Amino acid sequence: MAALGLVGSRLAAGLVDDRLAPGPGAVWGTVGAVLLIAAAVSIPVAARHREQRAAELSVAGHRDRAVARSTPRETVGRWHTATGVAGICAGLLAGAGALLPVLTVPDPLPAPELPATRVVLVAAALIAIAAVWLLMSEFAALVRPVVGVLWVSVVAAVASVAQSALAALEIPGVGLGAGSWLMAAAALVAVVTGLLAGFAGAAERDDVDTSQRVDPVRSVVVVGVLAATAVVLAYVLPLYRGADGTAASLGRFPWGWDAWGQALSAVVVVVAVLVAVHARAARAAALLAGAAVIMACHLVAWSLSAGRLTDPVAGPGVAPAILAVALLAGTATLAGYRNPR
Repeated sequence: MAALGLVGSRLAAGLVDDRLAPGPGAVWGTVGAVLLIAAAVSIPVAARHREQRAAELSVAGHRDRAVARSTPRETVGRWHTATGVAGICAGLLAGAGALLPVLTVPDPLPAPELPATRVVLVAAALIAIAAVWLLMSEFAALVRPVVGVLWVSVVAAVASVAQSALAALEIPGVGLGAGSWLMAAAALVAVVTGLLAGFAGAAERDDVDTSQRVDPVRSVVVVGVLAATAVVLAYVLPLYRGADGTAASLGRFPWGWDAWGQALSAVVVVVAVLVAVHARAARAAALLAGAAVIMACHLVAWSLSAGRLTDPVAGPGVAPAILAVALLAGTATLAGYRNPR
């Protein structure tokens, strides 16, 4: 998924822009990433076949207990399916919107290029690929926390494009293209995906014994607090700078659409850390892994969208962003290895 987000966006940029051509690295890297994903998708198919064979050999008593639990499991399955379909639709809409013209200009002027659409492509690929796993019952409960936070990457990326598009509308003759409307729809569907993921999580807890409280592990709390602090710093400080401007950040006022998207991302990641401290081990690890992906998507914006400025250089927000990714990944590892009661 990470390889597809990086090399796939470069391949798409080379195919869309007439002034660029995709290099062999982008082509073969995309092919390799797709093959890796295809190999991964084949694993749950084999697992499902094995489970079906085991179910056929189960004894009558096990079958009766499975029937007694079928109703809540079917409800959870429907929520997972609805969340997966919504996530896939959000990814497809965002990807199509990023590839189509975002702005319309009078002829014969060429349509302007908005580098922020490349980040939308990455976010679209991430949420669509993650949402596919929700359609597989073997992995749906584990992947659901990832999708439950990953939707904010699409909203934040679309907000960054909206900031540039709205600024361009001040030029006479410039209007919104099909890509703008599709990305706006993708942001709304992404929010719906997050809500459905929350409902799916509530349905999961109906079938789980939650009478015993999960006590926070000190190492998880300490590393989680450090990760949350790094996340806030990463969004407060600009990610890159140039001779003619600075990237959006929460430390620059007044806030635009892009800064509000970053604020939403920061809130979601910090809340994810707080929830993961008291969550079950597997769910906490998945939730923190999704938060790490959000920060990685924010960090990738440096290489994908810094070209809009003249002589861009890394800003002070790069270091805390890298640190946030590492700390969130470390917190996810610690949370996954604790005793799952």
